[in-house]
Amino acid sequence: MTNDNFWLEKWEKNELGFHLPQVHPLLKRYFLAKQSGTILVPLCGKSLDLLYLMQYQPVLGVELSTLACEQFSHENKLDMTPEKSGAFNRYHTQQLDLLQGNIFDLKHQDVLDCGQVYDRAALIALPQSERKNYLDHLFSILPRPIEYWLITLDYSQTEMAGPPYSVAPDEVKSLFQSASRIECLSRKSIIDKEPAFSSRGLKDLFETIYRIELM
Repeated sequence: MTNDNFWLEKWEKNELGFHLPQVHPLLKRYFLAKQSGTILVPLCGKSLDLLYLMQYQPVLGVELSTLACEQFSHENKLDMTPEKSGAFNRYHTQQLDLLQGNIFDLKHQDVLDCGQVYDRAALIALPQSERKNYLDHLFSILPRPIEYWLITLDYSQTEMAGPPYSVAPDEVKSLFQSASRIECLSRKSIIDKEPAFSSRGLKDLFETIYRIELM
């Protein structure tokens, strides 16, 4: 099964353990909105983080699953009738464009207005073999300068297999080696708050948020 099919099946089966029922606390604590520019949210699902970000500036979400887009619209009482837009189905409401389709179909002209990226669930949703291709694609189409906000999880992969996948600090440095600045804002163990991960055999689980500058 390809990674795309894996996640589409998760949505079909309503196996949404990765979906947070609230805005991510690290987003609320650390994120700094800019006065201009759009925020790109890759592999956004139906995250409530979209609603939080929309309060401050325009948001461009990209999501593979049609179900995720429809549920986001319905659950948040938003009128977002899809229309065809290139390779994507575009759901639109004030301050938000939600593109349903494959993120590898995203082109430079789609992200011209983007000044920031918020990646809470994209990189950790991809196996290691796909992460560089994903970031290489984004790096090739994003304007510069751009600010990349990244939230990762890391843990012993001998104790549990992903997803969500472990992305260690050293791998972040390697993947973003072209960045002019990588700032770790917080790295803390959250295993005591994550019984579902403990039940899968994990002894520890670290959550990290980075602010990365790409020039």
